[in-house]
Amino acid sequence: MKWEEARTEIQNNVNVRDNLNTKRSTYRFVRAVPQPHFRVQIGQKSYINIPWDMLEKCWRELSRTRTYDCKVFEKYYRKKKKNHPCYVHTVGKIFEKAGLVDSVDDKFYVLK
Repeated sequence: MKWEEARTEIQNNVNVRDNLNTKRSTYRFVRAVPQPHFRVQIGQKSYINIPWDMLEKCWRELSRTRTYDCKVFEKYYRKKKKNHPCYVHTVGKIFEKAGLVDSVDDKFYVLK
């Protein structure tokens, strides 16, 4: 699947108030889905922004390797991963919510 198709699936299936929790997280929800980025609440008072270009880079690598995990994210966003590891899981859960990947566990996703 090309990025344009994947983006359409994300736009059609990831909505405000969607739960993006993993088994280890208890409070991760989409709070805004504007054009430049997804705004995701992490915990009671913290937020991260997931821009479309971040999703696209991770998708292109995922399409090539057929897997997504922290190594894929870290390839492009080492500093973000180090400062806030929730980015890794949030991107994976967005892909899962869009129906693009299956979760093997909270840390590893495979292309459908």
